[in-house]
Amino acid sequence: MQPGRCPFAACTSPKTYTGLAQGTHTFQVRAIDAAGNVDPTPASRSWRVDTLPPEGSITINGGAAYTKTTSVTLSISAADPAPGSGVLLVRFRNAGDPAPTEWESYTTRKAWILSSGDGEKTVYVRFKDAAGNISGAVSDQIVLDTASPEVTAPSQELLVGAALGTTAVPVRLRWSGGDATSGVARYQLQQRRYVHGAWQPWSWVTSGTTATRLERQLDPGRYQFRVRAVDRAGNWSPWREGAAFTLVAYQERSRAISYSGSWSIWEVPSAYGGYTRYTGRRGYAATFQFRGRQVAWVAPRAGNRGYAYVYLDGVKVATVNLYSSSYLARRLVYVRRGLDPSVRHTLRVYVMGIGPAGSTGTRVDVDAFLVLR
Repeated sequence: MQPGRCPFAACTSPKTYTGLAQGTHTFQVRAIDAAGNVDPTPASRSWRVDTLPPEGSITINGGAAYTKTTSVTLSISAADPAPGSGVLLVRFRNAGDPAPTEWESYTTRKAWILSSGDGEKTVYVRFKDAAGNISGAVSDQIVLDTASPEVTAPSQELLVGAALGTTAVPVRLRWSGGDATSGVARYQLQQRRYVHGAWQPWSWVTSGTTATRLERQLDPGRYQFRVRAVDRAGNWSPWREGAAFTLVAYQERSRAISYSGSWSIWEVPSAYGGYTRYTGRRGYAATFQFRGRQVAWVAPRAGNRGYAYVYLDGVKVATVNLYSSSYLARRLVYVRRGLDPSVRHTLRVYVMGIGPAGSTGTRVDVDAFLVLR
């Protein structure tokens, strides 16, 4: 008898061998008669010893971090260490399940159902080779998120310090959103405008932003904005529509504005509408009456400008310094929000007749007043 490449040795049948190494082995047996004649064609039998389990991996949905559905695809890969018997079977288990699936034929793709309930999910897999060796469990994780994100309707506000265009008004839109499981990936924002007695179709402002505020230059008119969010799992919130609002600009010559004292007219292309009214005389005032939720006073800043008090409904609410070392046209130098739109309000700009250190004058301009209703 000769196992592998060992020399022949005397034996009896049956013969047992232990501790054989991983790999292929051949057993040969020959007969020798009493006269010493040796069988020239020994009988031979080969077999493979496989004591090592397969090794493999699993990914869920191609390695995605999130999914919005329990239906996923498992991608699996396994190999049996050479010269192994080959990967034959596979079985799966969701974390928390009492038992795995039955053994089934090894394949590289598997449709799978995750356990219910949002949160992190783990799927385990084991492999079995043709020799019956079973691998340890390997796993992958994915976060299940089936709930839509939350988002608030956009609000709008006039911005103190902002610069108007020559015809458009800067308006900041704000909203907020959140998602408890995967988090908000991005927002989409749309607007529509009321023109000739009818709302126009919704149009895109942005189809994808991670910001929760955005500034728009809007011509005077009536607008409405809406926003929605998508989370990292791909769930969309419904559209949230903000309240419709009207943006009105009152030029310095508007009948809604009255002037005490003598205010000169300044024609300048950089002004909103091409003109401002101005004076530097103490005690002179510009009074604006309006209804709305927000109001702004628009004026230029420059090196010869001075101070003005601002009164709202008879109460002094601000002291505005119009001095700037460089010329700044069309600035929202005062903004007030949160007003009662059902009440008629009065905004008064009172010229103080003094300038700050560095100013060469006391001048105060009215370029326009803005109202957001």
